[in-house]
Amino acid sequence: MGIIKGMKLRGIFLFLVFFCSSCFGDTFTHLSTGEILHGYVTSRAGESGGRIVYTREKEDIELNLAEWDIVSNIRGRKNKVIVLSIEERISLLIETEALERSLLAAADEGPLFILLEMDT
Repeated sequence: MGIIKGMKLRGIFLFLVFFCSSCFGDTFTHLSTGEILHGYVTSRAGESGGRIVYTREKEDIELNLAEWDIVSNIRGRKNKVIVLSIEERISLLIETEALERSLLAAADEGPLFILLEMDT
């Protein structure tokens, strides 16, 4: 039983590492035109295969991220912190999936950071 719990916790940790590494930064400079946008990448994909990016200048737009230089900073983020609390142990796959959905939904709001408070 301890091995299964350890595997689940490692899975959650790996998801968090992947999630944090895939949260793109907040100043986008187009490589050809030099256009500058401030915002954040959401988890949604666009109709043409690009990613939906929320920008202060143009709201939600679809961008091909390969065409943009992306610099991580706080200029495009909203001035808020989201706290997600887990008060019991995560022992079922459905609970892990719920945590993943909560993290993605929180990231799509563009906070300065997400605090994951765990008391398991």
